[in-house]
Amino acid sequence: MSDSTLTDKKKLRITTYMCPDYPEGLYQVYKEFFEHCLGVECELNIINSHAHDESPFAKDIADIVFMSLVSYVKILQQQQHDGPVLCDALPVAPIFDLIRHRDDPRSYSEIIILSSKKDHVKSFDDLRGHRWSVVNDRSLVLYELSKMGHYSSFFSFIIHTNNEREAIRSVLEHSSDATSVDAAILKSYLDQYPDYANKLHILKSWGPYPPEPIVLSNNLSSEIKTKLVSSLMNIKQHHPEFASKFRKHNVTGFDCIDVHKFQEMAESLRNAERMKMRPVYY
Repeated sequence: MSDSTLTDKKKLRITTYMCPDYPEGLYQVYKEFFEHCLGVECELNIINSHAHDESPFAKDIADIVFMSLVSYVKILQQQQHDGPVLCDALPVAPIFDLIRHRDDPRSYSEIIILSSKKDHVKSFDDLRGHRWSVVNDRSLVLYELSKMGHYSSFFSFIIHTNNEREAIRSVLEHSSDATSVDAAILKSYLDQYPDYANKLHILKSWGPYPPEPIVLSNNLSSEIKTKLVSSLMNIKQHHPEFASKFRKHNVTGFDCIDVHKFQEMAESLRNAERMKMRPVYY
């Protein structure tokens, strides 16, 4: 592959905020694949947290970033308010091997409770006055509550966790009664800990939402963006060895997405963000 025609950078800086929810090995595969397709050395920075107060693009510390949907929406809102536009999501996303949401690159959240409680908690409304785990104040639970006409006081107690795996454990350890977890993250967790599969019950699914994006700095050339999209979309035909590596992390392929959906989500979340996670004690 050509290198100097694609970038003048000595290295492309890749950062992921999606560990430990997803295994580090998945992003190592992305790194190797991007190096293979672009002919450019990449460095991978793994930050084990969804929370990052300032855009990595504003600090110019990353060229390609894997982040949560809510984190990207926050960046879009900041760009709308303050400008300039520093980054954009690639119009392509991974497809995870999910039975409930097969062949769909969009994301879904699973509402999980303990299986032992499913006879008493049969709908989301039955969670009124219960304890809820949330990764951060910008969780999609605020968006869903507002759609249902509820307020954050719907729950009796809010437990803040650093990542979605911690939220899952909070339910298993009886610290909270329920939480929402990305469907692909839940599958990854249960693949690692299969004994917990019978202990958890999916009450319902929220979504579809736009996927968790692959975000590129606008300092990168359009040639790089076009090459990445083409390489990901044609991975099975042109790069079967990497398709096999991705498959080991439950990624069965890649598909096009509508990047305008991210902006629509930013608008939809704007009102929901005014809701604070302040519980009322029952």
